[in-house]
Amino acid sequence: MQERLKSRFTFLSDSQMVLLDKLNIVHRDAPGAAGTGDIAFPTSILVDGKGIVRWTYETETYRQRARPEEVMAAIGGL
Repeated sequence: MQERLKSRFTFLSDSQMVLLDKLNIVHRDAPGAAGTGDIAFPTSILVDGKGIVRWTYETETYRQRARPEEVMAAIGGL
């Protein structure tokens, strides 16, 4: 994704839900179109170059997401 978007930011994908479990952001047995299964709660975490978390967006439902303007404002504030 980083290359495709030509971004200087690093993206994390956790398809095995290892980190997601540690952060407690997994909706277990969530209902969905294909029955039930585990779904990650949409979460955005912005970390600066020193590894310090500077902004987070977490929700309690898999249906809610951070709006692009919220994320861009947070990035602009780094």
